[in-house]
Amino acid sequence: MTVIVERVTDTSPATVDKYAELIARAFRPIPFTKLLSGFEGEGDDDPGWLRLLARLKAEVYAGVRDLEVWSARREGDDEPGAAMIVAPPGVEWGKTPHADNEFSREMDARQTEDLRETRKTMWAYKAQVAAAFGPEGETPRYSVCWLATAPGRQRQGLAAALISHVLDRAHAEANYVTLLTQTKENVKWYLRFGFKVLAAVEFQVKDVQGGYWTMSSEREEDRRR
Repeated sequence: MTVIVERVTDTSPATVDKYAELIARAFRPIPFTKLLSGFEGEGDDDPGWLRLLARLKAEVYAGVRDLEVWSARREGDDEPGAAMIVAPPGVEWGKTPHADNEFSREMDARQTEDLRETRKTMWAYKAQVAAAFGPEGETPRYSVCWLATAPGRQRQGLAAALISHVLDRAHAEANYVTLLTQTKENVKWYLRFGFKVLAAVEFQVKDVQGGYWTMSSEREEDRRR
């Protein structure tokens, strides 16, 4: 089955909602996602779900305006089954002109003091491994910010098509791709595409065990060019 990869350029509410929900539902089962968003239950009226959705709306909106958002669908399907947000070389994720938007302000308004403290703790661990990417602000490579497959659409080659798309583009430019994952099971999947682990840290916050892994696709021939 042919997979079609397309760039998302529309910032209409319907499009932002669609891709935010796709990514949010993919990340919802991850324990640290629930911890950082403050989930109390499983319903779509849960405060944690509304926080997560606001966060992803902010990410998608800024992604379309300042970064790149890509979708993947099988030929014949009307709706995408996977999405990826990528920061191209020279663009620093989270510090772009549209990073502060109506959705990010909604997300901030929904935060509690306890969630802010939890986020600070997580960011401290994240900073330990992110240092492997080099000095903050220097982004000569492509950086995958989000990569998600909608529930029920796994094992259709959609995420593989997206990550291959950015890898092919980067390597054609003698460049490389970096990413950070908080899911240990995903590390083996990325290794299949030539990524290597640069740094890793495993830890426990409250009653949740997890970690961060920074990865890079940089090859020896890229360094020689």
